[in-house]
Amino acid sequence: MGNRIALWLENEDLKKPIYIYFDKNRPVYAITVDPGHYRLIGFAGIDMTHRILGQRVFHGKDPKEPITVSFEARTNSAVYIGDFTGYAKVNLVEEEWALRAGTNNFAGTTVEFHKEYPNLANLPVFSIFELSP
Repeated sequence: MGNRIALWLENEDLKKPIYIYFDKNRPVYAITVDPGHYRLIGFAGIDMTHRILGQRVFHGKDPKEPITVSFEARTNSAVYIGDFTGYAKVNLVEEEWALRAGTNNFAGTTVEFHKEYPNLANLPVFSIFELSP
């Protein structure tokens, strides 16, 4: 049915959501965003027309306590936001989408990123886990 899962970010300066689609054929990739302040909020289920089916915020042990991570995207640099796996599927009754895991593999993924995109090999890469606005 074309359902997909995406990470859900927000451009805090413009109060605009940004969705980064999962792509099993390209597990390491980048998107271009304007420099500014961003927040990683959670994930979303999206259909083939890009309609948001639902969103879920990241949370810790208490589902009532959302966890968001703010960071700054700088000019002429890349920001690592994590390694995530998840799925989206449709069965006869409902649509289902979920994250399976999220990890911080900054060093390994940065090496992979530079191999995949040799024209960006000299681009400085910063980790979301080390940046703050």
